[in-house]
Amino acid sequence: MPDPLTRDPDPPESDARPSSLGLARAEVSGPVLACALELIAAGHPLSLLPDAPTTEPAMDAEKGLRLWGYLGTLNARTAETVLTAATRSASGTYHLDIRGLDTFSLLAWPAIQRGTRDFRRHGGHLQVGVGEGTRELSRGFLGGLGFVDLELVLT
Repeated sequence: MPDPLTRDPDPPESDARPSSLGLARAEVSGPVLACALELIAAGHPLSLLPDAPTTEPAMDAEKGLRLWGYLGTLNARTAETVLTAATRSASGTYHLDIRGLDTFSLLAWPAIQRGTRDFRRHGGHLQVGVGEGTRELSRGFLGGLGFVDLELVLT
C-alpha cells in the first residue's frame, strides 16, 4: 500500500457526510495523521478540519485528541482506529476532548473503550472532557460496560 503521506500532495481531507468524525488538522501529526489519511482514502467517515472550531489553544497531539462532528454507531470503527493510533505511544494521562461533538451516541463508548484498551492496560489513564449532559447520561452506562478506569471531566 502506498504511503498515505506521499501518495497525494493534496489528499482529500474532508467528508461532508453528517456521520463524519472530525479531527483538527493542526492537532494531529505522525501516526495519527497517517492513520487519518489512510482512513479517509479508504472512504471512512472522517474529516481533517483546517482549523479547530474553538478559541482554546491547540491540543498537544502526544497528550490528547479533540473530536468534532458525529461519534456513534456509523463511525465507531473509525473512531476506534484513530484512538488506537493516538494512544499507541502515549503514556501517563491522555486527554480525549469530546465537547466539540455535535452528536454523541452512548453506543460510541465501546469504541472509545476498545480504542484505548492497550494504553490503559499498560498503566495509562484516560481522561475524557465532556459536557454536563454527556457526563450524567454516561455514568451508569459506563459502569455497565465495566469501564471503571475512565475519568469523566466536566470542562
